[in-house]
Amino acid sequence: MTSNDQLLAQYIKSEAVDSNESTDSFVNLKVRDYVKNQETVYKVKRTKPLNKLMQVHCDRNGLNIHVINFLFDGIRIKNDYTPDYLKMENDDCIDVVVHQRGC
Repeated sequence: MTSNDQLLAQYIKSEAVDSNESTDSFVNLKVRDYVKNQETVYKVKRTKPLNKLMQVHCDRNGLNIHVINFLFDGIRIKNDYTPDYLKMENDDCIDVVVHQRGC
């Protein structure tokens, strides 16, 4: 696999891009995974829920989505949150951490 193919494999799109659609309708998000100690960039539509990004990230990295939390600016991302709702911009970071329960 060439380096360009590897870069392309890191991107996902929630839907096919319409040629009439502006590139402003998408945002590039960095997912910093503290479990696997890696960073991945995903391209997602601003108005689509982030649950697909979270599921794809877990599937690609062999993580159980039920024991992982996705955080943006310290806020836990819920399945129905969208990049627009969280006011995300290009190259914003989402942190992936193991869910911990208190005593």
